[in-house]
Amino acid sequence: MLENLKNDLAIVSQAIEQRLQPQWEEPREVCHFARTGVPWTCTYRAALPTGNMGALLELRRNGKWKFSITMHRPERELGMWRAGLLAAISERGVIDIGWWTGFWLRVRGRRIDFAREVEREETAFGTLTNLDRYYLARVAGWGGEARVVIVHASKMSGRAQTQMSARSIRLLPSECRILAEGLAKLST
Repeated sequence: MLENLKNDLAIVSQAIEQRLQPQWEEPREVCHFARTGVPWTCTYRAALPTGNMGALLELRRNGKWKFSITMHRPERELGMWRAGLLAAISERGVIDIGWWTGFWLRVRGRRIDFAREVEREETAFGTLTNLDRYYLARVAGWGGEARVVIVHASKMSGRAQTQMSARSIRLLPSECRILAEGLAKLST
């Protein structure tokens, strides 16, 4: 048992050491838009060759961080996000979401018109397992206009406990179109 604890601590210390190293290049603007006079920007930060956390897509409102998406294979994932954003605007149907995510989305809107899992990654840290999932959904009902919700759900499982968390951001369909166009320019 003590040996397992030592191995877990060694893995955690290595992970902390790696996180202290610079991970990303300087941010490049993907797009910007304004909602009710407040500026929003989306930036892309490519991974440095010495980094191990992948690329980062960030949404900021008034220059302050609001949401981020980690991409470990950006050459493939940028296209997946672009296609997912365009699908969230125009398609219908619910694919690849579980009961809990469906319930969570219904709390944010009375009806789910579209939902799909865009990205999934499972990482092991010794005896811990972290499962990250990103979803796109179009919900309607509260406040009239449909909104597109980007959800990041994380589940950390260990020997004796499981911890779940979720973050989300809501965008208008027009903002999703602007973001998809910016991602298309970035991936070319």
